Amino acid sequence: YNVRVHDNYIHDSSHEAIEMGARAGDSFIYNNLVVNTGFGTGADAYNGGIHLTFQNTGSSPYVRVYNNTFVNTGTNDSFVFVDGSTTSVELKNNLVYESAQRNFWRGQNWGGTASGDHDLFFRSTPPPWDSAPLAGDPLFVSSSDYRLQPGPAVNAGSSVSTVVTTDFDGNLRPQDGAYYIGAYE
Repeated sequence: YNVRVHDNYIHDSSHEAIEMGARAGDSFIYNNLVVNTGFGTGADAYNGGIHLTFQNTGSSPYVRVYNNTFVNTGTNDSFVFVDGSTTSVELKNNLVYESAQRNFWRGQNWGGTASGDHDLFFRSTPPPWDSAPLAGDPLFVSSSDYRLQPGPAVNAGSSVSTVVTTDFDGNLRPQDGAYYIGAYE
């Protein structure tokens, strides 16, 4: 299987924005704008970004998460939440912006592999396996416009040209010789 979840605006949900599970297979999650998700309370408190569940399915999916913008995603202490023993997850050029300090990653019953490269974290603790994490305020145009002003996310990403060739608005990537971090170029 080759599942692609891309170019979505997911917002104001008490649950996870993107959830994949049993037998989804190799997947690509890119150019999504995820805002104010996972803010339920009590038993309804969720991880608001991505929840991947591949427990006991016999599959060994490879999940690529590229160039997404995540803003305020969850009351729990994790962002990407993975169950499964053979899942491989690769993150590149994602922008994680939280209004309060949160951890980024929590794996439960997970023995797979993870890698990250050129992800930007603001008020979010980068995972130890991200080889080139960036930190700082990404400088959005406004509190409701998540396009970028000149700052740490501009021309700071790594190439993912085999998967991501346009941004959330359909603009070609890269524009100035290097990828922007997040859903917008």
